[in-house]
Amino acid sequence: MKKALLGLVVLLVVALVGLVEGAWFVVKMECEQRGATWTGSSWSPLSRSLQGFSYGPFTDAELSWSPLEFTTARLSGAQVELLNRPESGGAGEGGSAGGGPPRLIVQDLQVTAAGEPLVSLSGELVEGQGELSGEGATLTLPGRAGARAELILSGLEVPHEAISGTVELSLILADPPRAELSAPGLSLKHELLSKRAMRLPPLTASLELDGQRASGPVQLGEISGTLSLDLEQDRLALSLPDQPAEHVIRVFEDIVPELKWAHVDGTLGAEASYGWADGSWTLEPRMRDLRVDGAVRNLGELRSGRFTYRAWDADGEEVFRDSGEGSEGWVPWHEISPHLFAAVVAAEDSAFHSHAGYSEASILAAIQANQEADGVVRGGSTISQQLAKNLFLDGERTLERKLRELLLAVELDRALGKRRVLELYVNVVEWGPGFWGVQAASETYFLRQPKTLPPNEAAFLAASLPDPKGTYTRWYLRGRASSVRIDWILENMANGGHLSASEARAQANSPLRFVPPPK
Repeated sequence: MKKALLGLVVLLVVALVGLVEGAWFVVKMECEQRGATWTGSSWSPLSRSLQGFSYGPFTDAELSWSPLEFTTARLSGAQVELLNRPESGGAGEGGSAGGGPPRLIVQDLQVTAAGEPLVSLSGELVEGQGELSGEGATLTLPGRAGARAELILSGLEVPHEAISGTVELSLILADPPRAELSAPGLSLKHELLSKRAMRLPPLTASLELDGQRASGPVQLGEISGTLSLDLEQDRLALSLPDQPAEHVIRVFEDIVPELKWAHVDGTLGAEASYGWADGSWTLEPRMRDLRVDGAVRNLGELRSGRFTYRAWDADGEEVFRDSGEGSEGWVPWHEISPHLFAAVVAAEDSAFHSHAGYSEASILAAIQANQEADGVVRGGSTISQQLAKNLFLDGERTLERKLRELLLAVELDRALGKRRVLELYVNVVEWGPGFWGVQAASETYFLRQPKTLPPNEAAFLAASLPDPKGTYTRWYLRGRASSVRIDWILENMANGGHLSASEARAQANSPLRFVPPPK
């Protein structure tokens, strides 16, 4: 009797093992038919497993199955590369051997992007469908709109020192795969942008993925454009088609106070790129028909009358100066030599009479020079922009100041007219250490009234404008000015039709007679 029972047990064990092996054979056949691959297999009394298992987005996993759980397979140590295009449909179905829908228990699924680990996920899938989760992440299979999978990563910190805040990233494993990004509250701080951090408007992007590259539409506030990423080259490119200038400028409302009350018309577009590994950048803006209203708060005073503006004394201390009709040292248009106006235009802004307060060509040239120097070495400002800076701004070299300068200059140029802009400019700029306005400059250097300045002396004064304190020290105190710079200005005055070529040569050969400098 005992031998019979023992024989029966042995027979049942053999039958069970045969059943398990048969079921395991079915599991492996199912995996093969679905396009799965593996590098090896192992056997134990309680389980069977496949090593190096890969299927759809899953790679380098271990798929195990136990005869005690006929409908359950386990996937552990897996990885999924979301920027690679999977070649087979579906994701994550496990084999089964009867007894209900197949279940796949996933443990520590390592999700990577461009070779970098993002998150570890675990969960359960039934017939290849379900949800895996990890810290701040959820993977849904299948994803929306027929996608094989969708991974949502929340609260991701932006990995860049100049940008703070978090983003939500959805990686959608469709054909082709794509990434969707949402960032409602990022801040940007960089020394070339502003001394202050700037809150960005809400950012969204939908990018189609192709290996190490991604591209697609991007929206920043009301700005629409196309974003391209190259992870191999560590480079980002942004293309903004021409669109309302108001939409583009409003991005900077947090750091440009004039935008709280000004209105901007016209169009703006740009092509830009940035390399986050080496910090290199390019920028090619396009501006058409810009018009600004409401940026300048004291237009009435500037048109005619007395006004106050901020300046700095010889020690660099902030002072407030009075200028305009009725103020001490003010010189009206008809009391100023026309040679001085011509010299200033020739030296500072030869296209002054034809532009609308800004010069796109000068801006592009300045951007190129600054890019090549990897710093700010050229400003590209027109006379109207320089007037705006002298009246309302300080000398910091940031995008914030340049944007404010541009807005103010466009309105000043249109609202005041070219003649008034020049008249204001020569009366408020610094011509030497503490020499504010053309009256002080012409008396200090030449003991003349502004009306009597000849072309060569006017050219000297215009030559001093980029660096008035340096000019005073290097040229005036030594009694020797740069003939190269002055001759170039005289030549430009001739090219502009103010002087004849022979008059320009004669003035170039005329000596400058300075007032003896103080001892």
